[in-house]
Amino acid sequence: MRKTVYSIFYILLLNPYCFGNITDELIFGQHPVGFQVQEHIDTSRNYRTIQIYTWYPAKLKQAQKRTTVSDYLQNHFVKRGSKKEWESVLSQETNSFVDAKKVEKPFPLIIISQGYHFESAISLAILAEYIASYGYIVSTCPLKGTNQASVVLNLEDLETQILDLEFVVNKSIEINQTISNIGLIGFDLGGLSSALLSMSNPSIKCLVSLDGGLIFKHNLDYIKKSSYYKPLKLQAPLLQITRFKENNEIMGITEDFSFFDSTYYSDKYLLRFESINHNEFTSYNIMGIGNNGSGKLTIHKGDINKAVPIFHEYIRQFLSAYIENDHSSFSFLCKPIQDQNFEIAATLDLIKSKIPGQR
Repeated sequence: MRKTVYSIFYILLLNPYCFGNITDELIFGQHPVGFQVQEHIDTSRNYRTIQIYTWYPAKLKQAQKRTTVSDYLQNHFVKRGSKKEWESVLSQETNSFVDAKKVEKPFPLIIISQGYHFESAISLAILAEYIASYGYIVSTCPLKGTNQASVVLNLEDLETQILDLEFVVNKSIEINQTISNIGLIGFDLGGLSSALLSMSNPSIKCLVSLDGGLIFKHNLDYIKKSSYYKPLKLQAPLLQITRFKENNEIMGITEDFSFFDSTYYSDKYLLRFESINHNEFTSYNIMGIGNNGSGKLTIHKGDINKAVPIFHEYIRQFLSAYIENDHSSFSFLCKPIQDQNFEIAATLDLIKSKIPGQR
């Protein structure tokens, strides 16, 4: 496995649709982004209610309402801190517009899946806005248990998340008749469920795992018990993003590459950063919010981790390469990381797909 450590200094510019400081860390694409929430019923599973949150390329009208952090949070969270402290956070405008008219043309579909203790559908909202601005429809739903609102770490609830994701895929295709290809992005537990769904659905073109544990022993021990776990069935290319091995070991995490070694037919990229906390893979800190997984939100007063704009860019380029077959994006992924003119310690490894028995 080839490893390269590099330095990253990211110079970030804003596009015409990016205002305020909430998204100053990211370079958005050419499309204004619309945002909608719709409630649907899965009649095949005891009339299970599923809210689908969707971001999409949009046509804007004059005085179109921009989505605020308050719109995203609404009343779904317990917030620590004074009302005055929260006012400045909640009033921030994001890069999407509520119920804006959709652009009627073919766009790929990206489905995002949430993590344990990060169950809200808006936990990766800024990432969803960012991707949609480059010409994608991005859909997600909250993470819920099988028979209760909270999730239990058992096979039943894991496979319920997979079924929920399948429902979101099918309903999104039904609603947006212009979808061309499908990719998955999963954070934490969502990275595991997305990988399992990719093993059973050959139409998935690529998979991104944000600290989703596909190289963590305790997570693999968990998903290997699932009937969905069939690594030889995985053909979708994978981008796994996490920390350096030493950082994972400090956290008590043992790495296990049995899944990587068993997925012969998938190109796998492993992007690591020297220092990034689990919650920094979500969009909370970008919105000025702290979420340590306790279920109670705080005001985030620190700087945004320098890894954040970098892994957003790698996700975008990865999607563009494998969903749209964009040659410049393949070149970006293959470019030696030390030549990227950045300033942060990280490594990028590529494990090419291979025929069983070859090493």
